[in-house]
Amino acid sequence: MNIMQELIELRLKEHEEARYKDQPNLGTLIKQLQNCDPDAKVEFESGYFQDFCSWRGAIVVTSESTRVIYVKEVIRMLRGCIGETFTGYKGGEFTIQENTPLYLVDCQSTSGNKLVCGVKENKKSYSVTILTKEYEYDDL
Repeated sequence: MNIMQELIELRLKEHEEARYKDQPNLGTLIKQLQNCDPDAKVEFESGYFQDFCSWRGAIVVTSESTRVIYVKEVIRMLRGCIGETFTGYKGGEFTIQENTPLYLVDCQSTSGNKLVCGVKENKKSYSVTILTKEYEYDDL
């Protein structure tokens, strides 16, 4: 790699780190889930877990299925994504890192996008809710 390419890649990395500095991300969610009961059921504020996929370089949790999933499974899947390369819905490859933001979206649509922003443990119902907030992609 030549020096110019190295400088460009360094600058892009610095820009990405600054952009996502205060935004919840994959590493944050893993740490929050590690503080919860590993056998608790994971729920979402809207919908149900289906799978992880790539959308604009971020991991997506879809909400179309009624599959029950537990904290320990979500942690295992999230850890398994780190360092993996996904193909975006318009093409392009994205390598997922701990600072990659997480979104809850329907993989068939880009409307109603929600940013994953934390977890809330409910010991009475033996569950953990993945918290989200609405966002516009251009706002990030």
